[in-house]
Amino acid sequence: MTDSELPPDLLLSEDRQGTGLGRAADLVCFLLRTSAEEGDESLAVDPARVARYGPRNTTSVGTAAGAYYTMLGNTALTDRDDRAARELRRPFLPFTTHDGEVNIADRVTRYNRDYLGRVVRYFASQGIRQVLDIGCGLPAYGNVHEIVGEALSEGERAAVVYVDYERIVVDRWRDHLEGHNRHPGLDVAVVHADMRQPDSVLTDPVTTRLLDFSQPVLLLMISLLQYIHPEDGCYELVEQYTAPLAPGSVFALSHGTGDNLPDDMRAPFYELKLAYEEYIAENFTLRVEPQVRRFFGTWPLVPPGLVRLQDWRPGEPGYVPDTRDPARHIMYGGAAVKPEPGPNARS
Repeated sequence: MTDSELPPDLLLSEDRQGTGLGRAADLVCFLLRTSAEEGDESLAVDPARVARYGPRNTTSVGTAAGAYYTMLGNTALTDRDDRAARELRRPFLPFTTHDGEVNIADRVTRYNRDYLGRVVRYFASQGIRQVLDIGCGLPAYGNVHEIVGEALSEGERAAVVYVDYERIVVDRWRDHLEGHNRHPGLDVAVVHADMRQPDSVLTDPVTTRLLDFSQPVLLLMISLLQYIHPEDGCYELVEQYTAPLAPGSVFALSHGTGDNLPDDMRAPFYELKLAYEEYIAENFTLRVEPQVRRFFGTWPLVPPGLVRLQDWRPGEPGYVPDTRDPARHIMYGGAAVKPEPGPNARS
């Protein structure tokens, strides 16, 4: 099948056609590699990919963290991040809200950031005082440690460890933490490490000094796992992080999805994947609900379960989902609590 034989809603824009990447087979592999088969991502880890693991200092292209930061409305740190953000926005037409015209990509980015704040605020209110934020991205509004600090009473202590594999992110965090006052009972630090190397994260001297894994920890992987390829052993990686956590710990994630995408958004999402590969050099994998749910193992989900980002404890009296909002279809969010050991419990 040629590009010209694709249904109109699946055609790529003219400047993407002719690259060999617009074929129906490629599109189907991207969108429906997320089929609900339980074992479809139980792939052997590729040794060639493992060789590329590790913290990095990206200078030739933009970074996912830098593009995300820019799409939150901040001034880009580099020209490469600015270009990456523009290319991630480009496939999506703006839509009109009461605030004016909004780009879908920007809107989803803000939904994700606001969801992070609600997750941290809720579990801090439940008494969790330790956070491990993997793939933390750049400091912006509503930072995790600020929310945790707001929850502390006099005499209480808490700790937040941020982890990212981009050197520019780690350096920015260190500058930020040195230049800002924080709650006297709060310890905060950042680790330069790749989440695909769990031992380097969990045994880092900063991690072991600040976090007590015999006590509950809030483990965050917010907008991270869609960048972890099936051949990286994505589910096994998550289990290596959850296994050492104490009962009562929480694992929270957000993840891009291909579930129920409107027809007119399928081709733009394929273009988004291409933009990630070209301007950020990151893999981008959408997953459907059963695949995202699988990351939690047997841990029971906290109500309301695995839902669209805006629907997770919105905190607004009389909240009603806006089903006309095209940005609401794009990401899932959810959190689960590690149960006490029992005959049917596993990490």
